[in-house]
Formats: sequence, C-alpha cells, structure tokens
Amino acid sequence: MNFETVLQDIIRKMIQEKGDLIDLAYDTPGSLEGWFQVEMLKRLFDKYKRSCSEITREKAYPQGGGFCDLYLKFNHGASLWIELKVDENNRINYAEALEKDMQKLEKIQQPAVEKYAVLISRLGYTGSQISAFPAKQVKTRGFTYNVWAIAV
Repeated sequence: MNFETVLQDIIRKMIQEKGDLIDLAYDTPGSLEGWFQVEMLKRLFDKYKRSCSEITREKAYPQGGGFCDLYLKFNHGASLWIELKVDENNRINYAEALEKDMQKLEKIQQPAVEKYAVLISRLGYTGSQISAFPAKQVKTRGFTYNVWAIAV
C-alpha cells in the first residue's frame, strides 16, 4: 500500500480546515508539531480503525532507541511508521532534522513496512536532501504551506 497520497490528503485537509489556528500557532513557540501529531493520529484512526490492531504516537523503535512520532500496525501484518516535522517559524533547520529522522526510519528492517518522513513548512528548502522531492502546496487565507511526504 502506498500511503504518500493518503498522508498528503490528510495534511491538506487539516491545513485547509484549521488554517487560521495553524497560522496563529506558527508564530507562537510551543507545540504545533505535537498538535499536528495528535490531529493526524485522530484522522488516521478514523480512516483505519477497523483494519489496525494498533495506532499510536511515540512508538519505540525496534532497534537503536528513540521513538517514532506515529505508528500503525495493520491486521494483515503490515506496519506504517511516520516521522513528522513541523517548521515552527524557522526555529531550527527542519530539513536537517527531517534527514536525521529519515536515517532513523531507514534502520527499521522488518517485512511489510512502509516508512515516511513528513515536513510541513512555510519555507522551501533548497540544497538539502529533501529538495529532490516535490512539495505539495496548501494555502490558507494568510500563507502557503509546503508539505513533503517522503517514502523512506
């Protein structure tokens, strides 16, 4: 199953439906990324609750330590691991942070696994690994957000 389109669609709808809140929170230090995680988790749960045995945040990686932002375990044995970064007013280099998440995801060596690194940002990143992937643009009343969902 290819989840790139599913993730892009969920994020596009989230930004369109909650754009005013996201625009406001973008310039406020804090937990915009955590809010996105919870909102995505809810939408993934609504979509896949009948076909999953586990849908959770902060799932321990099978090796190497640390936790993955979102995890789904499907009844037929496949799993989906998602690392999410949300650029909160350019406080860090999110492209670099996403590349580190991609490296963590690459270490998962299990059968029937799909892994995605997702970045949501008002910025366009050039000169980084993610610049090789096209971003989908989603507009709110005030801003345009770039969304990358990269299969790892």
